[in-house]
Amino acid sequence: MSSITDTSIRRPVAVTMFYLIVVTFGLVGFLYLPVDLLPEIEYPRLTVAVNYSNVGPEEMEAIVTDPLENALSSIPDLERMTSQSEEGQSRVSLEFGRGTDISEAANDVRAALDRLRDELPQEVDPPSIWKFDPGAQEIIALSVASTRDLAATTRLLQRELAQRFEQIPGVGSITISGGV
Repeated sequence: MSSITDTSIRRPVAVTMFYLIVVTFGLVGFLYLPVDLLPEIEYPRLTVAVNYSNVGPEEMEAIVTDPLENALSSIPDLERMTSQSEEGQSRVSLEFGRGTDISEAANDVRAALDRLRDELPQEVDPPSIWKFDPGAQEIIALSVASTRDLAATTRLLQRELAQRFEQIPGVGSITISGGV
């Protein structure tokens, strides 16, 4: 400990320069540090959705969801699989390990779905694969209540409000749901 103190006393200019260099590197590094309000984050998650019109949840599970789960369970780096069967729709969510290349995992899922295609009924819509993208999610969701009838409210939202919101810089898209 005394050697640092002795050096600081004997060579004050050298020690001052050393600390100024450290502070300068810190300031330069801080100024050029990238800052993003919504940084790009890639979640290792895929969702497979299959539509089969006019089929109840129990039948969807037996006819579509169970074969999907069996076919997708052998995909490499798969950590967790959850499924949901509703009337006319089946969704299987796949969560992969950290560091998994999601594009390669999507290719593996496509290959598994291609092998499964002959086992599903012909009326089933082709499976679709969705990548979870936080940048594609909505930032603001607005609800509208009106004393007007539903058709008039929907027209007002589509023709007036949606057009005005789309003119705001930085707005990517407007989605109106629940109307006529």
